[in-house]
Amino acid sequence: MPHYNSARAPFLLALASTLTLTLSACEPALTTPPGQVTHAIQLRQALELDDLEAVGVTVDAETGQVFVLEAWKGIYELLPDGTATLVAAADALPTPDVPQQSEFTDIAVLDEGVFALTAAADGYLLDLNEDTLQQHFCYEPGWEEEPLYQVTHSLDYDPTTDILYAQPQTFSDADGSLVSAQVGQWDAQDGFDLAWHALQDANFVAGGLAADGEGSLILGRGSELHRFSLVDASFEPLGDLSSYGITDIQGLAWDRTERELLVIDEASDQLFRIDLEN
Repeated sequence: MPHYNSARAPFLLALASTLTLTLSACEPALTTPPGQVTHAIQLRQALELDDLEAVGVTVDAETGQVFVLEAWKGIYELLPDGTATLVAAADALPTPDVPQQSEFTDIAVLDEGVFALTAAADGYLLDLNEDTLQQHFCYEPGWEEEPLYQVTHSLDYDPTTDILYAQPQTFSDADGSLVSAQVGQWDAQDGFDLAWHALQDANFVAGGLAADGEGSLILGRGSELHRFSLVDASFEPLGDLSSYGITDIQGLAWDRTERELLVIDEASDQLFRIDLEN
């Protein structure tokens, strides 16, 4: 869990942890696991880290490269042989133009050497080619009048539409109370927000999000997967992954070439590949 540089931090972190485990009373129980696991990687071994906090995974749609974000160490590329190489060390990143309020919480690759990253309240663009780290998008709904504070642990990029997606929770800046949960969309080129979709369950906070390129987002919370339609804003359960040993989803990505869902499970420190179409 990232550290937030705010007087509200202890309250928000405790609240977010509690809400992550809270289920909507109207939501049916999820029992059937979707698809099947095709491969699993032990991330501690691949990244050669004894202490691991993997918080995001992303797949380059052009090259198929897989990148994992470790909250304290940086960005790693997972190689086909099961090993990994450090692409960008967290302590050697460029100085951001706007200071971060937390460690980075998720990642999405946009192009070769270019990544979108989320931290508390803001989204950033890391360009390793230009050695820059800049605030790129803000996931605070612009119509709200009261001071607000956002936390998100889920981000993805859809190259077919050139849109970034995230699922933040919004809290009151005054007393830390929960205000709402949304799915947000941003133009990846200029960072302008394009749409906001309020979720009926304000308690919902995803640990990972994947755009499937077909008009839907897959969101993961705990052991559960949910599907959000960008066409009609419907929100439905997709299945429970606990029978695969997945209990704490902290990263999702869609591999368009292999047509598989990549899932980071924090409880086991493993990266799973799941064929949802099988």
